[in-house]
Amino acid sequence: MSGDLKSFSKIFEIVPKSVVAADLGLHYNSFIRRMSRPDQFLLVDMVGLSDLTGIPIPALIELAIKGIDPAPSA
Repeated sequence: MSGDLKSFSKIFEIVPKSVVAADLGLHYNSFIRRMSRPDQFLLVDMVGLSDLTGIPIPALIELAIKGIDPAPSA
């Protein structure tokens, strides 16, 4: 499954965000904020997300890293 995913947000086309937020014990708005800033996800969130989706933790982290906006150049 993780090989087909090109972005972190694609996971939630498969699993509804509200279900994932509840299963991770996060308030929906907190979860949405983390979705817009994947670097805000905690490792415990990644472990829970892996348990829910079957996607290996390293693959989730890689997808999250791809979703981080690079800092503007100085």
